[in-house]
Amino acid sequence: RQDGSADAARAERMASAVADGVKGPVVEAFHGAMRDVMIPAYEAATRQMFAQVSSTIAQGMEQQARAQAEAQAQAQASSGPDEATLRVMQKMSSQMESMARTIEGLRGEVARLGAVTAQSRGGPGGMGPPGMTGPPGVMQQPPPPQLDPAVVLREEIIDLIRRRDYEAAFTKALSASDGAFAVFACKNSNLQDVIEGDGSPLLSQPILLCLMQQLGTQLAGSSGADLRTELTWIQDISVTLNPNDAAISQHVGGVLKQLMTNITDKMNEGDPNLQRPLRMLLQVIRGIGS
Repeated sequence: RQDGSADAARAERMASAVADGVKGPVVEAFHGAMRDVMIPAYEAATRQMFAQVSSTIAQGMEQQARAQAEAQAQAQASSGPDEATLRVMQKMSSQMESMARTIEGLRGEVARLGAVTAQSRGGPGGMGPPGMTGPPGVMQQPPPPQLDPAVVLREEIIDLIRRRDYEAAFTKALSASDGAFAVFACKNSNLQDVIEGDGSPLLSQPILLCLMQQLGTQLAGSSGADLRTELTWIQDISVTLNPNDAAISQHVGGVLKQLMTNITDKMNEGDPNLQRPLRMLLQVIRGIGS
């Protein structure tokens, strides 16, 4: 019997020892399962439940609001506006009056700024000086005056002539749409220097031919100093032009033909003082192609 009691005690001690040994791992495994599986699942279910409840409440409130609005509309239609509606309407009227006062104030401010701007610019009714632009009290320089393109072109031609860059000067003059610039370049150039230069013309054959053609078109409307300049330059170009030059040989005939027509038309005007110089020029031009 004593042996049986001893075996029972040993068995109890072994069971206690086994329980103590597995207690820690089992608890840790349980905690891990709770942390990794059960708690996330519970949180997801809770969020879904709250979302459903929130949606249901929002739908219910929206339905209640619609029903209340319909009931209020029916009540207003049947018995006129109630006290709550009157309060809302009064509040809206007060807000509209406040907005109207604000808009009126903004209009006045805009009008005041417009008057200040007009005054600062010296406009109609303004007291500012004509050259003043910008805020009052700040004097700014007036915008630069617009330059006349014709004046600018004449200045460029004169500058090139002074540097004896005749090719560039006459090229610029002939590129203009007005033949008067070609006459201007001739009147401001030394004819002897241009034609003879350093033993040869300082203008290329194409420029000489174009200049002759341009001066010829100016004969009809010219008189006085301009006409004398045109006739003198055409005559000197005629004795300098090389009709066999490869750069102009294909165009010389047409230019000379038109030039002779222009000279003849000028002779037909009947000015006795021009008959002799025009006739002599006509003979020179006819001799170019012979």
